[in-house]
Amino acid sequence: MKEYLKEFRYLKGYYFLLPILVAGYFLFVHFARPEVVILVGKEDSFIEWLSFISLAGASFAYLLCFKKYRNYFFLLLFLLMFFGAGEEISWGQRIFGFSTPNTIKKINTQGEFTIHNLEIFSGKQFDHKSRTGWHRLLKADLWFKVFIFSFGIGLPLATYHFKSVASFTKKIKLPIPPISIGIFFLLAWIIRGIAFQNISLVPGENLHQLYMLKFATTEIFEFLAEFILFIISLYFYRMKFEDFIGKDIKQAI
Repeated sequence: MKEYLKEFRYLKGYYFLLPILVAGYFLFVHFARPEVVILVGKEDSFIEWLSFISLAGASFAYLLCFKKYRNYFFLLLFLLMFFGAGEEISWGQRIFGFSTPNTIKKINTQGEFTIHNLEIFSGKQFDHKSRTGWHRLLKADLWFKVFIFSFGIGLPLATYHFKSVASFTKKIKLPIPPISIGIFFLLAWIIRGIAFQNISLVPGENLHQLYMLKFATTEIFEFLAEFILFIISLYFYRMKFEDFIGKDIKQAI
């Protein structure tokens, strides 16, 4: 526990906005009027643009990290964040006004120029039924959750507590994010889960509005997760000593 407290103290400059945003998320989804939550979290809202800015900022930071450290994992993270940023705004489709090619439109549940909304990767089919069975394993939002929790929480925990993992990450120079930042993924996810329980109990709401409310709540959660990814990218770029790569922060300070 002492080492974790030391990590928090060492990285305290990164926590200025995160508690405020997570607390604001809790207050907003629990106390704001449903129509306001839907308005904030709908498609093409400012929350979606903040998500794009967060991922674009993270991709740029990782590109600088690659230039600084010459570590190809940072290049991989750059490509991943760049892809996510492009998907958030449908690769500029609504900015530049180009139409979706018919071959993509026929298999995209939102008719957009995106990959994550292709029916095979979407949580909903064209008949609006939820995916069942092994098909759920292909959902893009599932893989997003797997990534943020394994990268932000599982990886630093395993690296710090298991010598074999630490030896492997050090050998391949795998960048390890601090769990004291990654833990905010979990806090935001818990708030989303509580909100979903409350949404299901809202009396007098039609099914479409309940769906839109859950969609908006999830969109705001995704923005928080993507902003946390941006904070992690800043952590990697701002480190002043190179031998932290492959180590948990507690093993480096």
